[in-house]
Amino acid sequence: MVQFNIQQSAEDGVKGNRGGFAIGGYSDQTKGVNHNFFTVSPDSAKFILSDDLSKGNRGGFAVGGFSDQTKGYTDYLTVNRDSTNVLTNLATTGNVQVQGDIQTGGSVGSLPIVIDGDSYETVTIGNQVWMKENLRTTKYSNGDDIETNYITQYPNLPEDTLRILGKLYSENVITDSRGLCPTGWNVPTENDWNKLLKEVSATDYIDYYLIASDLMDDSGIWVDGGLVPTNSSGFTAVPGGEGIQRPQQGDLDYYNYRYDANYWFQYELTPGYLSINNFDGVYLQQVDIPEGMYYSVRCIKD
Repeated sequence: MVQFNIQQSAEDGVKGNRGGFAIGGYSDQTKGVNHNFFTVSPDSAKFILSDDLSKGNRGGFAVGGFSDQTKGYTDYLTVNRDSTNVLTNLATTGNVQVQGDIQTGGSVGSLPIVIDGDSYETVTIGNQVWMKENLRTTKYSNGDDIETNYITQYPNLPEDTLRILGKLYSENVITDSRGLCPTGWNVPTENDWNKLLKEVSATDYIDYYLIASDLMDDSGIWVDGGLVPTNSSGFTAVPGGEGIQRPQQGDLDYYNYRYDANYWFQYELTPGYLSINNFDGVYLQQVDIPEGMYYSVRCIKD
C-alpha cells in the first residue's frame, strides 16, 4: 500500500508541515528539458510516465515527514491491491476506460469547451453532451469571421445579459460549409432534439408543454407564465428571443426576449428550429420558416 498525506498551507497559529519526499532517477534518460514526472500539490498529485519504450525509467521515490504535527492524518491518495482512493479532485485530459461499475454520490458533470477563446459550460443528459450556454462566437469553425449581416444580438441590453443570451445567427450561418461549432461538435439535428426531449420526459410519451420547465433556466430571467422553470435537466435554456429582417426593410426587428428560447437545428436541405417558452411549452418547426430569421445556437458533441 502507498499513501500520501498532504497538509494545506499553515495559517497563523497553526503548525505547518515538516519533512518531504525525494525522487531519484525518474527521467527518460535524455539530455533535454527535465519533465515533472511526479508532482505533488496541496490540491493534486500528478504522475507522468514516459511512453518511449527505447529507454526505460529508472529510480524510485521515497516519501517521509508529511505530517501536520498532530496525531491524526488524512489519506489524500491511497493505493491498495484492489483499489485506489483519491480524496481530492481527479482530473485527466485523456480518456478514462472503466471495465467495472461507476458509482457516484454526486452529479456527473462535463468539462467546459473553448470556442474562439471563450469558455462554455457543458452538461451531460442521457448519452448526449450539450453546451449549457448559448453560442457567442463571431467566427466560423475554421477561424473566418462570420459576415456581419449574418449575426446579431438583442439591442440595448447590459453586457452581462448579452453574454448570457449569446448571439443570434441567420440561416446562412447554419448551412455554411465552414461550420459554426468546433471540431467534435455540431449544430444539433432534429433527431438530437427529440432524443433530448425523450430523455428529459418523465413519462413514456413527451409532454411538450410540461417538459419546457425542465429545460428552462431557473435564475429568474424568464417572464412569468403558465410554467415555473425548474431546469431539472440542467440544460439551462435562456430566452434570447429572435431577430427578423424583412426583405423590404433594412433594419432588424427583435422580439420575445425573456419569452422565447429559439434554437436552430439541421433538417434536410434547410434548417429548422426548436422553440421553448412557458406559455406554449416546446415545439419543433421544420418548414415554412420566414426568410430573414435569426435564432440562438447550442452545439452538441458528436
